[in-house]
This record gives sequence, structure tokens and C-alpha cells, in this order.
Amino acid sequence: MMTVISRKWFAAVSLGLLASVAWAQKTPMGSPVEGDGKDIPRWDGGLTQPPEGFDGDYIDPFKDDIALFTIDRTNVNDYSEFLSEGQKAMFRKYPSYKIPVYTSRRTTAYPQEVYDALAANDKTAELLPRGTGVKQSDLTSPFPNAETAEEMIWNHILRYRGETSVATLSDAVVYDTGAKKVMRKEISVYGVYFNPEIPAKKRKNKIFLRKTNNLYPPSIAGQITLVHETLDQVLAPRKAWYYAPGQRRVRRTPDLEYADELFNSDGYKTVDQVDLFNGAPDLYEWKVVGKTKKYIPYNSYRMMGEDVSSDALLGEKTLNQNFTRYELHRVWHIEATLRAGIQHQYTKRVFYIDEDSWQIALAEEYAEVEGDVWRFSEAHSVNFYDVPLVWTAGNITYDVKDGGYYAEWLITNEDSAHVFNKKLRKRDYSASAMRREGRR
Repeated sequence: MMTVISRKWFAAVSLGLLASVAWAQKTPMGSPVEGDGKDIPRWDGGLTQPPEGFDGDYIDPFKDDIALFTIDRTNVNDYSEFLSEGQKAMFRKYPSYKIPVYTSRRTTAYPQEVYDALAANDKTAELLPRGTGVKQSDLTSPFPNAETAEEMIWNHILRYRGETSVATLSDAVVYDTGAKKVMRKEISVYGVYFNPEIPAKKRKNKIFLRKTNNLYPPSIAGQITLVHETLDQVLAPRKAWYYAPGQRRVRRTPDLEYADELFNSDGYKTVDQVDLFNGAPDLYEWKVVGKTKKYIPYNSYRMMGEDVSSDALLGEKTLNQNFTRYELHRVWHIEATLRAGIQHQYTKRVFYIDEDSWQIALAEEYAEVEGDVWRFSEAHSVNFYDVPLVWTAGNITYDVKDGGYYAEWLITNEDSAHVFNKKLRKRDYSASAMRREGRR
């Protein structure tokens, strides 16, 4: 007997197959698997294995790469399409500024459990009213198929960065005179949201707990700060404590949100510029401008080389661009405009978010909506391939208007790179534990 297949059934099956094919053409992070057929390659799973000789110090797997070309003041107009307004402003400000461009490599990769969480989040995650937080989301970015700018910024805030991490890193203020103030600190992070063993109901609205122990210079050595970062900061703002070794006591730090000046940044950076953006996005109206292609810092292993000191990396006017690497990648271009009646020194903010990792690569801050770029930030990302996960080898914020810059989270040869997923105890991230540690 002949089986008759209805057109409706055939159409339904066909649509299902097409949907499956469409999903298969996306990476687990929600970006297209295919490249652009020219400069941006196909994603083939990313960088998932350490190179030969890896012993905890992150070897550059692309050390033999040679720059394809360098953008400088003489040819900047030829590449204008692929440069952000902040990058163009840097070329106008500094005649010697340059951007070395290398072969694009889509190295982003994460553990399978992160990919599983991305797929689950895609079905359940929801924004809270006014985008103040996210619910029904675990471990990593909530919206792999994000459609709104609020969803994209939360993908950045909640991107996977390991259950825990410990590192010794350098920060620095480089003044417009060229004078430098270098600081060194030990940072340990207990990722509440990033720990699959902690169910949502036991997180108590926490993303992570971070403890910072200042080591250098002597004027700040022994100072300890503790931050409890909350998911919905309108419901419950982040909590912070500070230990002063001279007073040998712990006190609450109330000023640690939005436009507050970042501690030890000498006014070059606000609290919500850390990680290029963090905290509640409720002060701004957000919009997606679109998907575009830009030269962004990527695979910045050269900055972490064993021959790279903070003195060598920190140039008088800008970062020493000889140690940087830029690649052409697709990014989401989003903008945030300050809500009417809200106070913040930045009335407009622009972000370029890497499509593969959901990490903000470039950020621009404006004092006026129609004004010129005031501050410009870059996240020099790397794949920490032993996990694997994508984070930064250093973030830089330039004051394009007045000169000078602030460098944060540098991993030079004087520092110790991140050790991820080390066994840490949650109870060590309390005010009382910090007091005991400071008094030792």
C-alpha cells in the first residue's frame, strides 16, 4: 500500500530540518560558525589545548605570526571603516599611535558544561524589569541568541570566567606628563554564579566574591578590599569592605557604584568602567546599532611574554603597541544614553562586543551625546587555553581629551597569571575573615 505524505506534514518536517540546520550553523555562543569568506575564518571549535611546553605560564601559541600590516597616521583613512571612533580619536591625539594587525583567529572556547548551560539558558533566561538583572540563568551568558542591547550587556557581565581564580596582577596610572605609578595586587575570586554546584536559590543574588590584597607600593601594601558582586544591584547593591593596616580594622565602603571614582585610579576610571562595563545597566537607555567588523585586541599573548615588564609595556603616552595584537572580528555595536533626570559623568557610552566570547572589546565614553570621545577603553583578550575560557591580559582606559591612561589587570613578567578553578573556601570571603587575614 502506498503511503501518502501530506504537504502540511512535509512542510512541517522541512521547517524543522531548516531550523536544525540554522542552529547547527551557529557556535554554542550564538555567533555564526562561518567567517566572512575573506579575513574572518570559520570557527572550528576554538583553542582547546595548551601548546607544547605550557607549565602554567601562558605561552603565545602564535609567536611566529608576523603582522599583516600596521595602521598609523599615514594610512589610517584607508582602514577607517574598521576602526571605532575611539581608535580614530587616538590617532588624532597621538601622532606615533599605531595598530598592528595580524591574521584573525577565532580561538574562543569553553568547557562542554558551559556550552550545555548556554543551550539551557537560551530556553529559560529572562531579563528582570528595566534590565536590572536576569533570572532562570546559570553559569554563563544568559542569551546566546541575544536580540536586545540589554541582553547583550548581560551576556558580557555574566560570561564564564571560571569557578574561581587567583592571580597577582599590576595596575598603573600613567599621567599625561609620562610619569608612572605602578601598583601590584593579589586578587582571588570565588564565582558563586559560575559554580555549577551552587543552585540558584543558594546564591543569594551573588555573582562573585572578590578579595584584593595590595602588595606594592609600600604606601598601599596591606590594604585589602572585599567585594560581594550582586546580580540585581537595584534590589541589593554590591557590598564592599576595606581593611586599613594602620587602623587594623575593617569598615564598610559605601561609595562603590556607578560613577564613583575607582579606588587608586586617580580619577581616570569610574567604578562601572571596570571590565569595560559592570553593574546595573538601569541608568541608561540601550539600543543595538548592529553587527559590524572592527580591528579589536585579540589573542594578546605577546603582552604576557616572559620578557615583558610593566616598565616596557607602559609607554609614556599610550600602551607600548609593539606588544599588542589586533585582529578583524565581527562585533555587536551597542549604545547607551543616560536616562532623563539621571546623573552620571558619561551621558553616552558605546560598546563593541566580540560575537564569540560576549566580552566587550572596545568601549567609548562621552560627556555629551553629540560630543567627542572623552575616554576610550580596550580589553586585550586571550584564551586561557588550559580551562579553556576567554578573559583579558589587561584593560586600558585612555583619557583622550586630557591625556594619560589607566591600565588594569596587567599580567607582566613581574606578575603571576590566573590559576583557575583552584579549590577555595567561600567562608574566606567575609568581613571577619578579611580582618583575621589583615592582622596576621
